[in-house]
Amino acid sequence: MRQVKPVKVGDCTLDGKHIYIQSMLNTSSDDIEGSAAQAAALEQAGCEIIRAAIPNRDAIALIPAIKERIHIPLVADIHFDYRLALEAAAAGIDKIRINPGNIGGMDRVRAVVKACQERSIPIRIGVNSGSLEKEILDYFINNAGSPNGVIDGGIAVFASGNEYAGASGFPGAYSKCVTVSAVAADFTPSSYTNFGTEVDVCAPGGDTEYYNAIGQEDDEFWENNEVSGSILSTMIRNGSPAYGYMDGTSMACPHVSGVAALGLSYAVKQRRHFKASEFVALLKESVKPVDNWYSNGKKKTYRNHLSPSGGSIDEMNLLSYIGKMGTGLTDAALLLNNIEGSGSDMKVPNVYVAEGGTSTVNLAYYFVNGEKLTYTCTSDDAAVATVTVSNNLMEVTGVKTGATHITVKVSDGSEQTITVTVRQNAGGNGWM
Repeated sequence: MRQVKPVKVGDCTLDGKHIYIQSMLNTSSDDIEGSAAQAAALEQAGCEIIRAAIPNRDAIALIPAIKERIHIPLVADIHFDYRLALEAAAAGIDKIRINPGNIGGMDRVRAVVKACQERSIPIRIGVNSGSLEKEILDYFINNAGSPNGVIDGGIAVFASGNEYAGASGFPGAYSKCVTVSAVAADFTPSSYTNFGTEVDVCAPGGDTEYYNAIGQEDDEFWENNEVSGSILSTMIRNGSPAYGYMDGTSMACPHVSGVAALGLSYAVKQRRHFKASEFVALLKESVKPVDNWYSNGKKKTYRNHLSPSGGSIDEMNLLSYIGKMGTGLTDAALLLNNIEGSGSDMKVPNVYVAEGGTSTVNLAYYFVNGEKLTYTCTSDDAAVATVTVSNNLMEVTGVKTGATHITVKVSDGSEQTITVTVRQNAGGNGWM
């Protein structure tokens, strides 16, 4: 057996000699009473360490409420905000789980370490996809795309996670990301999906338990006339291409990404321009409501909801999911309809060109049915820059350093004016 340094977590000693039974709460972080009751039930069922997500300051109240009901260690799962770790430590948590990459700089990591040292609280360090630094996400979201393209900014879509938890996993739980939960074939939550107020939309993720009897396992690979509640996908079987069933929020997430990509391709055709935040809002509006499917409060039982003892069967309480599966089930057709007339008209970009250099712009890209239109372009000051048009292509030539305007008149009656900046000793694209 590998020798490890013993670490105390509450009354438990992690020394590699004993395997402790751990579980994570799947209640919503704003359900203090429900979370405390579930923690107590887990302890009674034999759980030895409990982990709870702490996604915001309000969730700090979970710590004393749960610790009043249990006699086993409680672990706080912290992402992005190091201050939550500091407050969790002060609230009496037994262990803290952090991803250093997503809580900020070294000064913040040091602050967490110092707070835990002072209270003899161990730290579990996670390094995985959740370690994606917030600054990287921010850079992509703020700078991807183009002010003159279909979208200005980037859209980051992440799965909520498959831990049965009432809080989204990370980085999906970051407020600037689009977080996706999974539903089964009857539009009710997939048995495994994370849910909560951080979720933005839901999508088909499949559920191998949907059609199965309690305890029945699905064959991974598809056979003729076989029925499953999961997503049919391409797979490899014994080294050969095959079809098989898969499920998870990792199936739901690319569903939403694909719908978003389809919408953006249609926006290009419609010559619509969106800021990233505008398109995300439209994506969240383009859904079918699901909460009405949950009003009965119960759904069929699932094998993964059996008690650890194998005794009683717990049914999924659908009331717990109302308002926690995002705005609804993503709807591609509705998104395409909503794109028409939304956003703003495409704008011909300003031009930067060197003295003696040329810059070419395809005008058809910026007008609906642009390939079928004709264009007339004139320069306000031909001494600074000249302009010619051949079919759909506008060619601007720099004459001398300075700035002027070019007016683009279109056969459909529309008109746009752009600025041309001519620079000396610049590259062919006009930049110094």
